[in-house]
Amino acid sequence: MNTISSSLIISCIGLLALFVLALVILPRLQRRENREHHMERVVQDGYAAHGYILDVIPTGQYHSGQPELRLRLRIESRTRLPVELTATVTVYSIHRSRFQEGIRVPVRVLETRKGLQVAVKGSVHYP
Repeated sequence: MNTISSSLIISCIGLLALFVLALVILPRLQRRENREHHMERVVQDGYAAHGYILDVIPTGQYHSGQPELRLRLRIESRTRLPVELTATVTVYSIHRSRFQEGIRVPVRVLETRKGLQVAVKGSVHYP
Protein backbone atom coordinates (compact mmCIF):
# COMPACT_ATOMS: atom_id res chain seq x y z
CA MET A 1 0.00 0.00 0.00
CA ASN A 2 2.81 2.41 0.87
CA THR A 3 4.60 1.75 -2.44
CA ILE A 4 1.41 2.44 -4.43
CA SER A 5 0.78 5.76 -2.67
CA SER A 6 4.42 6.81 -3.18
CA SER A 7 4.16 6.02 -6.88
CA LEU A 8 0.90 7.96 -7.11
CA ILE A 9 2.45 11.01 -5.41
CA ILE A 10 5.51 10.90 -7.68
CA SER A 11 3.25 10.60 -10.75
CA CYS A 12 1.18 13.60 -9.62
CA ILE A 13 4.32 15.68 -9.06
CA GLY A 14 5.58 14.70 -12.52
CA LEU A 15 2.25 15.68 -14.11
CA LEU A 16 2.27 18.99 -12.24
CA ALA A 17 5.82 19.73 -13.46
CA LEU A 18 4.78 18.90 -17.02
CA PHE A 19 1.74 21.16 -16.68
CA VAL A 20 3.91 24.07 -15.43
CA LEU A 21 6.33 23.51 -18.31
CA ALA A 22 3.54 23.52 -20.89
CA LEU A 23 1.67 26.55 -19.53
CA VAL A 24 4.43 28.81 -18.22
CA ILE A 25 7.87 28.10 -19.61
CA LEU A 26 7.13 27.18 -23.23
CA PRO A 27 5.01 30.30 -23.97
CA ARG A 28 7.80 32.52 -22.59
CA LEU A 29 10.35 30.84 -24.83
CA GLN A 30 8.02 31.24 -27.81
CA ARG A 31 7.52 34.98 -27.12
CA ARG A 32 11.29 35.47 -26.88
CA GLU A 33 11.82 33.65 -30.20
CA ASN A 34 9.06 35.72 -31.85
CA ARG A 35 10.62 38.94 -30.53
CA GLU A 36 14.04 38.00 -31.90
CA HIS A 37 12.54 37.16 -35.30
CA HIS A 38 10.60 40.43 -35.27
CA MET A 39 13.75 42.43 -34.47
CA GLU A 40 15.55 40.75 -37.38
CA ARG A 41 12.73 41.92 -39.65
CA VAL A 42 12.98 45.49 -38.32
CA VAL A 43 16.75 45.53 -38.94
CA GLN A 44 16.41 44.07 -42.47
CA ASP A 45 13.32 45.90 -43.71
CA GLY A 46 13.23 49.10 -41.68
CA TYR A 47 14.48 52.48 -42.84
CA ALA A 48 17.59 54.08 -41.33
CA ALA A 49 17.16 57.04 -39.01
CA HIS A 50 18.70 58.69 -35.96
CA GLY A 51 17.27 58.45 -32.48
CA TYR A 52 17.96 60.95 -29.74
CA ILE A 53 17.70 59.38 -26.32
CA LEU A 54 15.37 61.51 -24.22
CA ASP A 55 15.14 59.20 -21.22
CA VAL A 56 16.64 55.87 -20.05
CA ILE A 57 14.80 53.66 -17.57
CA PRO A 58 16.25 50.29 -16.47
CA THR A 59 13.43 47.73 -16.39
CA GLY A 60 15.14 45.48 -13.85
CA GLN A 61 14.89 42.57 -16.30
CA TYR A 62 17.90 40.69 -17.63
CA HIS A 63 18.21 38.43 -20.68
CA SER A 64 21.19 36.08 -20.71
CA GLY A 65 22.75 38.29 -18.04
CA GLN A 66 22.39 41.49 -20.10
CA PRO A 67 20.28 44.41 -18.80
CA GLU A 68 17.05 45.55 -20.44
CA LEU A 69 16.42 49.29 -20.81
CA ARG A 70 13.35 51.28 -21.77
CA LEU A 71 14.43 54.17 -24.00
CA ARG A 72 12.27 57.16 -24.82
CA LEU A 73 13.50 58.29 -28.23
CA ARG A 74 12.91 61.13 -30.67
CA ILE A 75 13.32 59.57 -34.11
CA GLU A 76 14.46 61.84 -36.94
CA SER A 77 15.05 61.03 -40.60
CA ARG A 78 15.52 63.13 -43.71
CA THR A 79 12.22 62.13 -45.29
CA ARG A 80 9.85 61.94 -42.30
CA LEU A 81 8.72 64.21 -39.51
CA PRO A 82 10.27 63.62 -36.07
CA VAL A 83 8.34 61.25 -33.82
CA GLU A 84 8.73 60.25 -30.17
CA LEU A 85 8.39 56.63 -29.10
CA THR A 86 9.49 54.20 -26.42
CA ALA A 87 11.63 51.16 -27.20
CA THR A 88 12.61 48.35 -24.86
CA VAL A 89 16.06 47.02 -25.69
CA THR A 90 18.54 44.57 -24.23
CA VAL A 91 22.08 45.93 -24.22
CA TYR A 92 25.44 44.37 -23.54
CA SER A 93 26.62 45.42 -20.08
CA ILE A 94 29.95 46.54 -21.52
CA HIS A 95 28.12 48.98 -23.86
CA ARG A 96 25.64 50.29 -21.26
CA SER A 97 27.37 53.71 -21.22
CA ARG A 98 26.39 54.23 -24.89
CA PHE A 99 22.76 54.53 -23.81
CA GLN A 100 22.59 57.82 -21.93
CA GLU A 101 20.17 60.72 -22.08
CA GLY A 102 21.07 63.19 -24.84
CA ILE A 103 23.06 60.74 -26.97
CA ARG A 104 22.27 60.21 -30.66
CA VAL A 105 22.06 56.57 -31.79
CA PRO A 106 21.48 54.98 -35.20
CA VAL A 107 18.15 53.16 -35.45
CA ARG A 108 16.13 51.15 -37.96
CA VAL A 109 12.39 51.87 -38.04
CA LEU A 110 9.69 49.65 -39.49
CA GLU A 111 6.12 50.85 -39.96
CA THR A 112 3.60 48.08 -39.24
CA ARG A 113 -0.12 47.85 -38.51
CA LYS A 114 0.79 47.94 -34.83
CA GLY A 115 2.66 51.23 -35.28
CA LEU A 116 6.34 52.03 -35.50
CA GLN A 117 8.80 49.35 -34.45
CA VAL A 118 12.39 50.35 -33.76
CA ALA A 119 15.72 48.54 -33.45
CA VAL A 120 18.48 50.51 -31.74
CA LYS A 121 22.06 50.10 -32.98
CA GLY A 122 24.32 48.70 -30.27
CA SER A 123 21.60 46.58 -28.67
CA VAL A 124 21.74 42.79 -28.52
CA HIS A 125 19.33 42.44 -31.48
CA TYR A 126 21.03 45.09 -33.63
CA PRO A 127 24.79 44.95 -32.87
